[in-house]
Amino acid sequence: MKTLNSIVLLIFALTTTLLYSQSGSADNYNASYNNSNSSMRSIHSESLKYIQAFEEKGFEVLRVEQDIILNDTKQSLRSLHKGVEYVIVVFGDQRIRDIHLTLNKFNVVTKKFNRVNSDKKDDPFAILSITPNKTTPYQFVINVNEFNDNYNAAHYGLIVMRKN
Repeated sequence: MKTLNSIVLLIFALTTTLLYSQSGSADNYNASYNNSNSSMRSIHSESLKYIQAFEEKGFEVLRVEQDIILNDTKQSLRSLHKGVEYVIVVFGDQRIRDIHLTLNKFNVVTKKFNRVNSDKKDDPFAILSITPNKTTPYQFVINVNEFNDNYNAAHYGLIVMRKN
């Protein structure tokens, strides 16, 4: 599991570096989308680059989600299956400086979700991996800890994948 985590983090770091180095400054990045900070094109483009990078390393993408996020949290649900090694990544567009991801597992006794793991590092992306010991619903909680400049809204991408 440590080897997979190291490989995933390396892929993600290289991809993130590539994305931001290709875009240049934030001003150039915004200009490339007709100065429209509300366009979904930037997060869609980033998602495609991440998907390509992970698929080239043998991951199967199971779910891609893109949405707007304000000064609140977004939640997404998915059943994860016993014995399957999953990797979940979330990343923001150029308006996000720090995004967090929390993974919660559904408890059938209490009928509530309980925290399993979280990535709260100071990064514009978050990444978690899990191999469930039981098939059950999981909740992905996404929140922006810090926006760039004076923004209070942005787009995020969520990718759920498994190692082939």
